[in-house]
Amino acid sequence: MNEKYIGIIIQNQDEKILLYDDTYYIKIKVNENDNINKIIASKIKETVDMNLFKIIETYVYTPDSKLVDLNIISDEKFIIYLVEVCIYHNEFNFIKREDLLEIITNHSERDFFKKNFVDHILYERSSRSFIFNNILIMFNLLIYLGFSISLSKATFFAMLFLIFSSYFIISKYVVPKFVRFLVNSKISTNTINKLDFLSCFLLIFLLINIYIL
Repeated sequence: MNEKYIGIIIQNQDEKILLYDDTYYIKIKVNENDNINKIIASKIKETVDMNLFKIIETYVYTPDSKLVDLNIISDEKFIIYLVEVCIYHNEFNFIKREDLLEIITNHSERDFFKKNFVDHILYERSSRSFIFNNILIMFNLLIYLGFSISLSKATFFAMLFLIFSSYFIISKYVVPKFVRFLVNSKISTNTINKLDFLSCFLLIFLLINIYIL
């Protein structure tokens, strides 16, 4: 049987990551025909004494020159599973993602964690604001350019419903795809933060000109 490695990252309901042997994932050797779900379940039971978990995300790490750093004797892709468990006490050492980044000393592991977890949070926050701001900008730009709206009570509540529905749809479906694009691109978090600030400024400018001046 061919052997390979998988990784398990355990997070709790607060999205904090379990610190395990001074890093953020548990490395497990598996055989080709092993049931991965059973392997994960067994390791989670052994590590944090939990029977219930759910797989949130999978990440693919290609070792290339970092094989020595990760101590993996394989040319295959290294799959890491992010799993969530519901732990509401402090018996285990769960740490905030940004704080955990300062603990990780292995350079290759730190780079991978920063890109896929810490930067991901920053991208997500800015992306949600940036996308939603631009939708509001387009809506208000129509008003600014002369598109008139009869603001009756029914229209007002319809607009509120549309705004809240748009925010939900954007957060659930659009933002995750946009964040994945940003994580895989060479666009820095500083750049998207600056674009988000610019969109906020433009939205405020339009709102002042439409509703105040």
